[in-house]
Amino acid sequence: MNVYFIIALGSQLRMKIGRAKDVGRRLAELQTGSSDKLTIFVYVQCASDENARHMERMAHSYFRFARLRGEWFRYNKRIGNQVRRWVENNARLEVKWAKC
Repeated sequence: MNVYFIIALGSQLRMKIGRAKDVGRRLAELQTGSSDKLTIFVYVQCASDENARHMERMAHSYFRFARLRGEWFRYNKRIGNQVRRWVENNARLEVKWAKC
């Protein structure tokens, strides 16, 4: 299971924090329902579903100051830098960074 950070590149930049076994497929599912271009910022491969649920909850709690609604959060360069630091400090397994 993976924890992902997906960015919506619209007039208002937004970030979705969620879990999925197949991040590429989840991106495609989300893209179908979004008029904004979506891109994967980073995802973390977790050892188990339980670890992924825990990491997702931690991320939602840490970024609660930027929450817009549900699993969607404000995104800007400062928050992007905070995501990088948070992932580097909390990821125990393999991290996949996007080239953006």
